[in-house]
Amino acid sequence: MLKARKTLGFTLVELLVVIAIISTLIALLLPAVQQAREAARRSQCKNNLKQLGLAMHNYHDIHRTFPPGMVYQSGVGTAVADEDSLQEDLNNICTVLPQSWNTLRQAGWSWQAMILPQMELSSAYEKLGVGQRIIKDTLNDSSLNDFWTTRFETFLCPSDPAPTNSPVFNIRKNTNAYMRDDGGANSVYVQITAYVANFGSVGFHPRLTLSDTASCISTGEMGKSDGIFDLNSRVRIRDITDGTSNTILVGERAYGRKIDNSGTLSEGGSFLVGCYQSINTTGYADRRSFAVVAQPGINSGNPRGLHSLHAGGAQVLLADGSVHFLSENIDHDSSGIGSYNPPTSTSRDSVLEYLFSRNDGNAIGEF
Repeated sequence: MLKARKTLGFTLVELLVVIAIISTLIALLLPAVQQAREAARRSQCKNNLKQLGLAMHNYHDIHRTFPPGMVYQSGVGTAVADEDSLQEDLNNICTVLPQSWNTLRQAGWSWQAMILPQMELSSAYEKLGVGQRIIKDTLNDSSLNDFWTTRFETFLCPSDPAPTNSPVFNIRKNTNAYMRDDGGANSVYVQITAYVANFGSVGFHPRLTLSDTASCISTGEMGKSDGIFDLNSRVRIRDITDGTSNTILVGERAYGRKIDNSGTLSEGGSFLVGCYQSINTTGYADRRSFAVVAQPGINSGNPRGLHSLHAGGAQVLLADGSVHFLSENIDHDSSGIGSYNPPTSTSRDSVLEYLFSRNDGNAIGEF
C-alpha cells in the first residue's frame, strides 16, 4: 500500500502569518532605530557646539575678546578683534558707508572665519587670507573657487540636511561683494552653517522698540546689541555681567525648516562670511551668521530666532562653554509677533530674553 507523500514547505496561510509577524516586528523596531539614530545625531551636534565653545575661549585667551560677529573692513587690514585693531574701522563705518541698508549688505569675515585657527583649520584660515585680504579680493581669486564648496562638518548639524551650497544665497564678486539673492555670473555661492551667534534681545524682538538698537541710518552709531556678537564687536568675558552660564553664545538655525504658514523656510546661517543687513529672499528667512535674536519661541514662526530639526527644541552653547537643550516650551512672550508696530514695552521679562542679553541684570538658575 502506498503511503501518502508529506507536503514540504509553508502553506499560503502560514506564509501570510509569517509575513504579518515580520511586518509587526519591523513596525515596532523602526521607530526605536530612528530614535537611536537621531540621538546619535543630536549628540554629535552637541559635540560640534562644544568644539565651537572651546575655540571661542581659546580665541578669547589670545585676543582678550570674543571674535566680532562680522568684520567690516574699509580696506586691507587685520581681521582680528583685539583691543585696538578694529577701532578705526568701527569709528568710520557710518562715514565710509553710504547711508542705506543696501550698503550694509556688504560682506565681511564672520566670527567663524576668525576662529578657524582655534578649530585646527589654520590651513583654511591662511588659504583664505583672513586678516590679510577683504572678501571681494578672496572671491575673485580663481584658485579658491573649489574652496567655497568644501564642507566643514563641525559647522553643520548632522540632523540638518543642508546642501553644500545654497541656491539662493550668494555673494557678488564685484560692487563691494554685496550679499545678494539673485545669483548670476558674478556671484559665488557660499556654504551654510547650522550655528549662528547671539546678537541679543534688542532690535528685532517684537516686544522691544526699534529705538533700542542704534543704526548708521538714524544715529550714526553701530554696535548697540546686548548680545555678544555684532558688527566689529569686541565683547569680553568681563562684559558679560549676567554671568557666562546665563548667556547664550551660539545657537542652532536649521536649513529647510518651515517657519510660517505661507511656506517660508529657514536657510541656516552664512558660513565664514556675513553682512549686517538681512537678505530678503522670497520664501526664505534671515540667514545672517550672527543675527540670532530672542524672538519668542523656539522652532516657531520667527525667522531670526532659534530653530532646529531636533524634536522639541534646539541646542545652544552658553558663554561658559556648556551646551544645553532649550525646550520649545521655555518661558517667553509672544505678543507682537508679525507686527511692524509691536508693543512699546522695552522690559525683558522672560527666561528666553534673559538668556540672550549679557547685561540685563537677571541671573537665571534652572531653565
